[in-house]
Amino acid sequence: MKDEQTFEKKNPERSTHKAEDSIDQNIQLEMNSALQNFSSQGLLDVFLEMLTAFRDEKELRLLDIQNSLKTRDTQKLTRTLHSLRGSFLSLGIDSMASLLMELEQQALSPRPDWSLIEKRSIQLSLRYRIFEKICDHILH
Repeated sequence: MKDEQTFEKKNPERSTHKAEDSIDQNIQLEMNSALQNFSSQGLLDVFLEMLTAFRDEKELRLLDIQNSLKTRDTQKLTRTLHSLRGSFLSLGIDSMASLLMELEQQALSPRPDWSLIEKRSIQLSLRYRIFEKICDHILH
């Protein structure tokens, strides 16, 4: 265990890959759970429609977030984050919804830390790509 910690300190990219793998697995587990949940209720077609809508709107939503960050438009940013969070909650993808809530709360603070918000929005984009890959796998 100690050798592994020493290795990770010398190779921080390994720790990053572990965290990314964990996030990837988390999203995959949540997607599988959501798929089973919707299917068991006879709502598989609704679930697939929601995934298709997510995929189709991805670029627009991420672009809205990026533009809001560039212009420091707190209202547009929080509105987009809130809407996206609601969509993820509807699907049962709590890890994405939690990140979006964190971003929304940071943007709503009296003195937003834009540097931190930008870093977290990059994490959002990366997680969204993972989500999108899983969606593509389910839809094809």
